Amino acid sequence: MDFLKPFKSVGDTTTLAVTAANTQGTVMQYASQVLITNAGPNTAFVRFGAAAATAAVATDLPILSGTSRVVTKDALGFVAAICAATQTATLYLSPGEGV
Repeated sequence: MDFLKPFKSVGDTTTLAVTAANTQGTVMQYASQVLITNAGPNTAFVRFGAAAATAAVATDLPILSGTSRVVTKDALGFVAAICAATQTATLYLSPGEGV
């Protein structure tokens, strides 16, 4: 029987300064999960990919201002984020395992 384990960081945190233009970065490829923290004043939208990704405001995962969320990204090592027009956010992405 598998039990849920608390999130445990396993690599370096990536910081993304997100604007209304697509912002790209990388996250440790072999960590299954990533803890995303939005320290900025606006919602950011995030997408993971096997290669350079492009995020979209209308369709990708919203990370609300002042929140953190653990998401499963599997072996995807590229991340893209975007904010709505004229908005900004600062995202911290910490690779790890657990929920």
